[in-house]
Amino acid sequence: MPASAHRVWDDSPAAGWEDAFLSGNGGYGIMVLGDPYAERVIVNHHHFVLPNGTHDAQPPRLAHLLPRPGCPARTGCRTPCTNTTW
Repeated sequence: MPASAHRVWDDSPAAGWEDAFLSGNGGYGIMVLGDPYAERVIVNHHHFVLPNGTHDAQPPRLAHLLPRPGCPARTGCRTPCTNTTW
């Protein structure tokens, strides 16, 4: 089949969700996978995973709880990193 900007082509069906074809609009999403004659369509909507009132929730600030980097490469040093305790 010739390549096209308006076509998706794969030579085998997606065996798992990791390889599924994706679609959605931000409010809902779908994943299509499996044999063409027995496809599985997984539908998700943001109301299933975001209870009311959490749309603007921010992740917790935990950076100050993490240990300081022990690898010189993370501090700008250009010598090879041999510290494996970080």
